[in-house]
Amino acid sequence: MNRNLTKRELLRPAAAASVPALLAACGAGDASTGTGAGGGQAAPVAAPTLRRTVTLQWMHGVDTPAHNDARDQQIAAFKQATGIGVEHQSLPDFAAKLQAAFAAGTPPDLYPTRATTLTSEATLKQAQPLDDLIKRDRFALTDFYPASIEQYRVQGKLSALPYDFPNRSYFANMTAFQDAGIKLPPTTYKDDTWTWDVFRTSMEGLQRRVGPNGGWALDAGRDAIRSWMAWVWNNGGDFLSRDGKEVVLNQPAGVEALTFLQDMIHRHRFAPTQEQRGNVRQNFVQGKILLYESGQPDVGALRREVGTNFTWDVVPLPKGKGLRAASGGGSAYAAGSNKQMEETWAFFKHIMSKPMQEIFMKATGAMVGLKSLVESPTFLESPPAHMSLFVEGATVLRGDPTAVRWNEVQTVLNEQLARLWTNAAQPKDVADTIKLQVDPLLKV
Repeated sequence: MNRNLTKRELLRPAAAASVPALLAACGAGDASTGTGAGGGQAAPVAAPTLRRTVTLQWMHGVDTPAHNDARDQQIAAFKQATGIGVEHQSLPDFAAKLQAAFAAGTPPDLYPTRATTLTSEATLKQAQPLDDLIKRDRFALTDFYPASIEQYRVQGKLSALPYDFPNRSYFANMTAFQDAGIKLPPTTYKDDTWTWDVFRTSMEGLQRRVGPNGGWALDAGRDAIRSWMAWVWNNGGDFLSRDGKEVVLNQPAGVEALTFLQDMIHRHRFAPTQEQRGNVRQNFVQGKILLYESGQPDVGALRREVGTNFTWDVVPLPKGKGLRAASGGGSAYAAGSNKQMEETWAFFKHIMSKPMQEIFMKATGAMVGLKSLVESPTFLESPPAHMSLFVEGATVLRGDPTAVRWNEVQTVLNEQLARLWTNAAQPKDVADTIKLQVDPLLKV
């Protein structure tokens, strides 16, 4: 009987194909060979027998349906291969609930982390080092982007493995540019004509088109440090000094970048205020916002939601006075507990395998951690037409700043930048206050 196949069914062969390799990698059944992320066979190892009665806890924040669907497939394939169950928790207020779980002595076996927070987590032994297991099983790291691995080393120990390595850019409604008679923005970092002045002029033209209908030219990046940090870098500034011991955001290049973003909202009124923002991606889909800043995780959703309503693409942030830079670095998985470490490590290897990473990439459009997948036609398929911008962005990516007391640093940033986004304070005052409050947190 002929029928249309769902995305889950289309991806299922990849999951099934991974099972024999997984049986070998995990020491299940009679196999005892390890398989690296790049798919190459390792020498035989004496991996302990896995306990099939174990149930692993995988804690996550709330994500898109595409992300959850991909993880469900990864879990099902692992269960089929090993008999080990995995409970996947998708939780709002993830960061607070994660720390509550650690405080209660019931940490998850696996959880997502970032370079910003991993230093603190590893110092507090909330992220288990993986080096000995990697060495024992000869787990290959050669297919990962080197920078994606190195950002997760804390005091020389690898404490997490990346499940993606994205960089952020602007999603742009190219049809709106054409309808407004504005030159299309470039889709490569190699074009230095896309300057702050050109960007401002383009936004002015777009605002004239969409403003009468209650829309905005863009949404200025302001959700997290990755949303605004690249503007600072592109202008030659930084958040922390090279040695990480003091804040330098209050220097002229940083203040100018913060001023530019604040002006987009409150002076030029090209972007919505905090009260007007709503769901930014949905506003883009509905044509109420014509550019918004995000990363590859939105690609899968946009492919479904925009359809043929308009042509969209990805474009880089404009060039300021500094070198071209992209923010990002992605996320990684860390082992929160060592009580079921062998089973957790088996699941680690499973979700980092090429077939499982391919499932995640196809479902979400994410830029996964494996070069062989990211540089393949599968990742580069359109829309958008220039997925290659994300691959190019990996060459100019600058990783997140980090500190042992990063959660406290983040609290200061959230409080002070809220004053910037709401126009309650001038950029220089905000940056000076951040330095005053954060510098003592860096002296540990």
